[in-house]
Amino acid sequence: MNFQDLTMDADLMLCELYKLYLERRKDGTFKVDAKSFATHEIAESIFPDLLVPDVHETLRELARADYLHLIEASGQVLQFTLAEKGIIYQESRFRRDLKKLVDFILKLRGFMIFIV
Repeated sequence: MNFQDLTMDADLMLCELYKLYLERRKDGTFKVDAKSFATHEIAESIFPDLLVPDVHETLRELARADYLHLIEASGQVLQFTLAEKGIIYQESRFRRDLKKLVDFILKLRGFMIFIV
């Protein structure tokens, strides 16, 4: 799978999650912890304008692409982990270059403003 196989919001979410992963690793966080996320924290801090059901559906899209592993209960995604496949995919795109990644995120967010 490549970025053309994802919706723009899923691509943006994957980029944001990879950015958080890189920042956590840079701060000395162990890999296992750096790639684990609570859905409510991501929804509130990174995607506050998205409705929670939309955040869950986008996370499911990324899981169907094997980029995330989800923990669900009662139809909601509670927690998730960035899968190795997702990390490898992002590394091949951005080569762990945080500046290049941030520039891409800003461009994608700017474009998405016009289609929402």
